[in-house]
Amino acid sequence: MIDFIKAQFGMDKLIYNDVVDFFLTPKKESTSLEFKSNNGEKKIPDRIYQTICAMLNSEGGLIVWGAPTEKTNNEGEKECFGDLTPFSAKMRKEDLMRSVSDRIIPIPNNIEVCEVSDNDNRRFVYLFQIQKSEYSPHQTDNRYFMRLDTETRIAPHHFVEALFRKIRYPDLKGYLEFMNISFLDKDYQYVLIQFKVVIKNNSPLQNEEYPEFIISSNSGSPLEVDEPWPLKEKTFGMPFPTVHKPLEILYYGKRIETVFKIGLHANDLNVLRNNNTNLKIFLRFGGRYSPLKYSFYSIDLSFFVTIHYDYYQSYPIPKERIESLENKLIADSTFDMEIISNWNSVSSD
Repeated sequence: MIDFIKAQFGMDKLIYNDVVDFFLTPKKESTSLEFKSNNGEKKIPDRIYQTICAMLNSEGGLIVWGAPTEKTNNEGEKECFGDLTPFSAKMRKEDLMRSVSDRIIPIPNNIEVCEVSDNDNRRFVYLFQIQKSEYSPHQTDNRYFMRLDTETRIAPHHFVEALFRKIRYPDLKGYLEFMNISFLDKDYQYVLIQFKVVIKNNSPLQNEEYPEFIISSNSGSPLEVDEPWPLKEKTFGMPFPTVHKPLEILYYGKRIETVFKIGLHANDLNVLRNNNTNLKIFLRFGGRYSPLKYSFYSIDLSFFVTIHYDYYQSYPIPKERIESLENKLIADSTFDMEIISNWNSVSSD
């Protein structure tokens, strides 16, 4: 999600004087920024519903309601600066959101209303932060709208048709939650890292069927939670160890957690150390309708070399020793191929 407030104002939380200072210099609207002055309305005017629809149907954006009245400069361009046009009475954010939900079809999600008031709670400005909708096109008063340059316009037929025909897919999120590291003998010959694989569906209206994931590591042996370690047969140094796991149907908001572990032998650790590289874990996941994604983790295991650990005890892995890239589309990156290439050079030693 894009933080349009931070992008425009340069800060996460606003106070009234931040908005005042913002308009000390002339500001121009854009496809993602719209200014609406307060003309004494006691409810949201039609032009704001239209702009919300347009931003939902386009790339999202920010509406500042209570902004200064627009002026035209010498070049004929509209600018917004000077005194705000605040509200003297507070409006409940719940009422504003209910009004938006009643007037826009289908009901939009990912809209945030931010209220900014002065110290005396006598002047109020409202900001609508709108994310691009996964369920566009949206309409109000039986009309569709779009953003074009700095304006909200009625959307032409071909634009609406394209939105109706766009490809939609469930938004899966997948990541690892590291639990602990254990040392299974006095000589540190056998090490075990436990973690959870978490897969969840963030799409309110789309279930995912037959999702699955694959865990790979550049060293050690990925194991399910009930598999023994050390293994009975010698498997040290095998290239591209993996665990493949099909899942059940994922409904919206459902979170599946599965505990896994990676068993490492001293020989595996020596290979990593000799190649001056970290333990790397690669989670690939997707489903019948969703595109393939990956989450990647690089863990510096050198920290336990200089510290005494009791065997058969579990210890947390320091967060500062873990680097990650999460929920990246493989279709948008060749990063996974670079990782596999690097793994091959390590595992073949």
